[in-house]
Amino acid sequence: MEKQIITVLMALMVAISGWVLKETHELGIAVNGMQVSHADKDAIQEMKLSIQRLEIILLNDASAK
Repeated sequence: MEKQIITVLMALMVAISGWVLKETHELGIAVNGMQVSHADKDAIQEMKLSIQRLEIILLNDASAK
């Protein structure tokens, strides 16, 4: 009887450990996706600033002539 209880408890521990590892893996994938998304937003913001700088340079150049 004791062996059966121990076997059931060990099986439960293995199942819970597997579930925790699955959840941790999925969370890692989600965080990785957020980092990529965040990097893309930074790149877009940097491009917008570069375009604004070019517009200012072109406007200054056009008004100087």
